[in-house]
Amino acid sequence: GEKAKPYAQRGIQIEHRLQSYLNKLQRNGDHITVPIGEIRNRDLAVLTTETGVEFTLVNAAGKTFLIRGGENFTTIPQEILNLVIDSRGAIECHSHPYIGDIVPSDADKRMMELLTWVQESTIIDPTEKTARFNSLGVIDTGTEASDRNEDYYKDMIWGEE
Repeated sequence: GEKAKPYAQRGIQIEHRLQSYLNKLQRNGDHITVPIGEIRNRDLAVLTTETGVEFTLVNAAGKTFLIRGGENFTTIPQEILNLVIDSRGAIECHSHPYIGDIVPSDADKRMMELLTWVQESTIIDPTEKTARFNSLGVIDTGTEASDRNEDYYKDMIWGEE
């Protein structure tokens, strides 16, 4: 699939809160702790659109972590993975940077096998399409978007002609 055209290239400024996250998250594996409930799945779609890389939202030990990934995977730092396992936390959601790519990778499914207490996780793409999945694969698909029309998505992919 194609990546979405970054907001900056379209002359659109992303929310200050999200830009401040990007300023702190420069490389695969970089992470920050954010207040519980501050980040929504839709925020991951914005971050991945702007950068062209994955982002992952993890809840563990009463904390929420936002982790920057790469184009095809996210490196979850060992200390965060240990917290997830020790506190029976969860990988709540992660983004895929390619439009329409909401299929869990083999690595995504293996992670769900490791986290036996977690029933499901979510993948979101730049257009806010989602898939809930478990270790066996996709459970169902949907969308986070409800108020965007076809022109919005055409502009996201191709920009103004």
